[in-house]
Amino acid sequence: MKRALEEYMTTVEFHYDPYVKEFFLDHSVPNGPCVEAAQQLDRSCVHHLQQKMLKEQQSMLAVFGSHGVLKIMAEFDKKKEAQSQLFNFYVALNEDDITHIHIHLCYP
Repeated sequence: MKRALEEYMTTVEFHYDPYVKEFFLDHSVPNGPCVEAAQQLDRSCVHHLQQKMLKEQQSMLAVFGSHGVLKIMAEFDKKKEAQSQLFNFYVALNEDDITHIHIHLCYP
């Protein structure tokens, strides 16, 4: 299970790194709480604590939602979707890959 989680996290980072870099080129978001929530999730992943990872993921999404980051990301997605069909394909492909991996890890 440890190896599968490592592969999952590597895949997530690989697929979303270009997206995140592009997002932060155009947007600044509240650093304090958002960074802390992301770091807590990262620490739980490093220590391979599956239940803690799920809890920290939900916590991070709640923090992002309360600071408007999810809304900004949705607007960013709409803007990019209108600009590029390749972006739409890339995001859909990544979401399918990650959903497939997540299902196999969480529901073996």
